[in-house]
Order: sequence, then C-alpha cells, then structure tokens
Amino acid sequence: MVTLVDGRHQKGFTLIELMVALVIGLIVMVGAIQLFLVSKASFNRVEALAERQETLRFVADVVSLDIRTARTTVNSGNEILLRYGELRSDDPYCTSNEFLEEVYYEFVPADSVLYVSHNCESDAGLSSPQPLVSGSAVSLRGIENIVFDPVGFYVDVTVEFYAVPGESDSDRRFTFRVARREPIMNLMVDD
Repeated sequence: MVTLVDGRHQKGFTLIELMVALVIGLIVMVGAIQLFLVSKASFNRVEALAERQETLRFVADVVSLDIRTARTTVNSGNEILLRYGELRSDDPYCTSNEFLEEVYYEFVPADSVLYVSHNCESDAGLSSPQPLVSGSAVSLRGIENIVFDPVGFYVDVTVEFYAVPGESDSDRRFTFRVARREPIMNLMVDD
C-alpha cells in the first residue's frame, strides 16, 4: 500500500496487512496438512487391505489344495486333520513313490501362526509341526484367527483379521468353502 508521509510516498505493508496475510497463509497450510493426513490414512488403509487380500489368497490356495484332495476330515476349530488314504502320491510333503496319508493344520492365535504337519507312508506318525510360512514362526500378516468347520462333503474355512480402523467386525471375517472331491465323485458314481 502506498501512503503519504511528509509529502513523500512510502512503499510497504502495514502491520494489519501482514497479520491478515499470515492468517490466510496459516489457513492454507492447515488445509494442506489436513489433506496430506487424510491422503496418508487412505494410503495406509488401502495398503493394509491389499496385504490382507494377499494373505487371504495365500491361505486359501494352500489350504484348499489339501482339503480338496482329502478323503476324510477330523477335528474342527483351530485345527483340522485331513486323511488321504492312497489318493496322493509323489506329493511334495513326501519322498518319491510314497503316498501322503495325513496333513494336519493348526492355527495358534497367540502367535498368528498356521502350523502344518504331515504323515507319509513310511513315517511313524505326524511330522513335527512347521510354520506354513517358512522361517522361525513367521506370522501370517494380520490374521487373528482361522477356524475350520467340516460339514459333510465340504469344509468352511473362516479367516478373521485384526480390524483396520473404521471397520466393522463382519468386514474383517472371510469364509470360503472348499469341497472335497473324492466323496463328491463317489456320490456321482453311485447315482
């Protein structure tokens, strides 16, 4: 602003103009920081959901293969025993030319670890439990609980994740159903 002081023009801003400019600048900064924080929270949520989807897909793929090929299932809750008879030979769990007889899954909620043991033809019983994810008791990211519920020819597997902020209980629980092929095929042959 230009003012007249002693008949001369003086250039500059008054104290009030500077204070108004600082307040406007502060409001713009607060808005920008708020936008950054909302964007960061959104990014973190999307990243957590993507990690959850990756973990769920991994568990579903691995567990589904073993359940689909099982002849019978025993137990429920956090553990399941799958029996095969002579359905699976040359299995990665066993050495060559052996049949896989049993696979046992147990989820330990305190550790968030899904353990797997197996029993091949030549074994004296189930092997010692190993974490499904290699390494020393590596947890499955974000899983709070896994429940196996064998019902007839299929098994419902419910995977429950730790809550993401702002999420309801039903949104953090996923159930997938896996059909056991051998009993279903026998049913179809009998008809």
